[in-house]
Amino acid sequence: MRYLSNIVILILIALMASACAGPNKETRAIPEQQYVIKTENKAERPVYQEYSLLQDPGSRRSLFSDHRAMQRGDILTVRIVESATASGEADTSTSRKNSFTGVLENFFGLNLGGHNKLSGKNEMSFEGKGKTKRSDQFSSTITVKVVDVLPNGNLRIEGKRDLIINNEHRYIVLKGIVRPEDISYNNEVLSTQVADAEVVYKGKGVIARRQGPGWGMWLLNLILPF
Repeated sequence: MRYLSNIVILILIALMASACAGPNKETRAIPEQQYVIKTENKAERPVYQEYSLLQDPGSRRSLFSDHRAMQRGDILTVRIVESATASGEADTSTSRKNSFTGVLENFFGLNLGGHNKLSGKNEMSFEGKGKTKRSDQFSSTITVKVVDVLPNGNLRIEGKRDLIINNEHRYIVLKGIVRPEDISYNNEVLSTQVADAEVVYKGKGVIARRQGPGWGMWLLNLILPF
């Protein structure tokens, strides 16, 4: 009996040793199908000689290529030069005046003899004036990306720039549509030439929080009717 138990123990030890001898092929081996898919999806690019007239179509460094943005994924520099001036003035004046006189001769069947005279007068006037003037100027430079080419050839552009200086966060967002002929040779365009332009300039930080009144003043303005 003891001899049989020793044989069982030796068999178990041999099985454990064989299991730990090499790596598990099922879990560690790279699936062949996955490797085949990766190699098939990798397109072979032709080799072009340096300084040759025949250049890689995907390269923007060809001899006769136009370096201005013209297709999706190209970048473009937009010079933001925006200025706006608005003014308005209003003057309102209204007045109203009413008066009446009368004689009360009968009051619920009681004859008063016409000696009680009634008179009344009402006057109301309002005058208001207002004047406003505002002038804004904003200039900056932002590089955007062509996200779509419209059927008529115009380019839809979008771009964003984040700036963090001394815990002050500033960001600029620009969207719009430009015509390829408005793009200069230096691959630049003015913001005044961007159609459907959306220019957003905002900031977060201590300075931005100090630009408005505190919550106490906001609460008083909400409660007080005048």
